[in-house]
Amino acid sequence: MTKNSGVAELNIPDWAAFLAATYDNRRYFPVGDIHSPSSCFKASQSVDIVSGWKKTIRLIREGLAPPEINLYIHWPFCPSQCSFCFCQMAVPHGREVVKAGLQALKKEIDLFSPIFSGILLSSFYIGGGTPTFMDDDMLDDFLSYIKRYFNFAPGAEIYSESSPATLTKSKLDILLRHGFNRIAMGIETFDNKLLSSLNRQGQTRENSIEAFQMLACVPNLTTDIDLIVGLEGQTPSIFIKDMETALSLKPDCMHLYLFKDSPQTQFSQKSGRVSLEKRAQMEHLLKLADYMAGKAGYRSDECKSSILCDSESTREAPWRRGKGSILALGYGTVSHAFGTLWYHHEMIPASRELPHPVIPPFFSVDFSIEEEMRSFIIGFLGENRFVSRRSFRSLFGVDMLEVDFLSSVLLRMECEGIIRIDKNALFWETEDWLEKAIALKSLYSPFIRDMVLSADHDCFQDFLKRYAVGDQEWRKSVIDSYSRRDCRIYYKINQQ
Repeated sequence: MTKNSGVAELNIPDWAAFLAATYDNRRYFPVGDIHSPSSCFKASQSVDIVSGWKKTIRLIREGLAPPEINLYIHWPFCPSQCSFCFCQMAVPHGREVVKAGLQALKKEIDLFSPIFSGILLSSFYIGGGTPTFMDDDMLDDFLSYIKRYFNFAPGAEIYSESSPATLTKSKLDILLRHGFNRIAMGIETFDNKLLSSLNRQGQTRENSIEAFQMLACVPNLTTDIDLIVGLEGQTPSIFIKDMETALSLKPDCMHLYLFKDSPQTQFSQKSGRVSLEKRAQMEHLLKLADYMAGKAGYRSDECKSSILCDSESTREAPWRRGKGSILALGYGTVSHAFGTLWYHHEMIPASRELPHPVIPPFFSVDFSIEEEMRSFIIGFLGENRFVSRRSFRSLFGVDMLEVDFLSSVLLRMECEGIIRIDKNALFWETEDWLEKAIALKSLYSPFIRDMVLSADHDCFQDFLKRYAVGDQEWRKSVIDSYSRRDCRIYYKINQQ
C-alpha cells in the first residue's frame, strides 16, 4: 500500500485511513452495522452454512471455541412504521402475510435444529419488529415450536422485546409460560403529542405506564425500558420528563438510544438530517441522563467504576460483546459461527414486502481462529479501556503476546505510546480518538483488509480523491463517530 499525501504527516497508510473513516471503529469487520452489511459478504448455499456450524461445534467439543451458543430470532412485523425506525421491519397487509413469515422462520428452524440436537443453548432473544404483535395463538404456537427443537441451559436468559401497544396480559402469560425471564418494553417516549407525530400507533403515555407496571408485578422477571434522545420534535423538557417517568418506574435496566438519521428511516427519506446543533444538544442531554440515572441509583456502562453484580455485568454479553456464537434466524439477521464464519440473511426489501415463505438467502465471510483473536482484542479495546490477558488465555489457550502476528503489532503500539502492557492487561495510553482508530485498524489481517478494499474499490478510490492534501474532513468524521456512542445502558445497582 502507498501513503496518501493527505495523511502522510501522521504516517498513516491510506487503507487504514479509509477503513477508519468507513467502518465501525469499535468492532472488527465484519461485525459492523447490522442494518447494512458490507458487500464483502458473498452469496452462500445453506449447505455451506450448515457445514460451518458443524465445524464450530467440533471446535467447541475440542475445547478450541467458547461453549456459548446464543439464539436470536427476528420477527419483522410491526403494526406501523415509526418515522425514526431503522430496523429490519415490515407492516403486514393481512394475516396471511404474517403466517407466511412464521412459516419461513419454522423452515429455518427445521434446517438448523438437527445440528444442535443435544446442545444446550446459552440464551434466547426474540426481537424485531415487535414479537408481541403476533396473535395469541400464533405466539403460543411459535414459542412451542422453538422449545420443541431447541434446548436451553438451566438459568439461560430468555428475552423478548415488546411494546405498550401490543403487550397484553394474555401475551405476557404466554411468554412467562414459555420460560421468558426478561422482557424489554420499547417505549421510546412517553409524550402523547410526540408519539402521534412519530406514527407510534396505539401507544399513549397512559398505556405505556400501565403495560410496564404489569411487567413490574411479575416476580423474578428482569425488566427493561428503551428510550430515544433526539427524536424529531422532542424538546429538552420532553426528554427530561421521559427520563423522570422511566426512572420512577424503576426498571432493572434502561437502554437510551441516540436518534440516528440512517437512510432506512422515514425521517431521512424525507430529506431530514440531524444538524450539528441538534447533535450537540443530544450529547448534552446524554450527559444529563447520566446524572439523572446516577441520582436514581443506576450506573451506566460508560462509567469507569460501575458497581454491578455478576448477572448485571454479564446479561448484555452475548449480544453486545459477541461472546461465543450466535445463531440468528430471519430477514436481516447476522450470525456468528465461532472460528468458522460470519453470515447474514438478505435484508428486507425496500418495498417492505416480504417474499413467499422461504428461508432468506445467505451471505457469508470465512472467519478463522486467527480472525477471532484479532476480533477479541479490537472489540475489547474498541468498547473499553483495556483487554484482559487472562480472558484471552482462557478463550484461546495462549497469551496474546505469544501469538506472532499479534505481538509484533502490539509491542510496536506500546513503543509508540499508544497502549501500555502489563502482566494482566493491555490499556490505552493515548487519549487521541484518531490515534485509537488507526491503531485498531492496524490489527486487521491482510485477508480482511484486502477483501474490504477489493469489495469497496470504487469507494476507496473516491476516498483518496476527496480527501486530498490538507483536507481534514476524514479525521473529523473518524473522531466524531468513534468518540460518540449510539446507546447508553443503565443498570440498577443492587441494594445491599
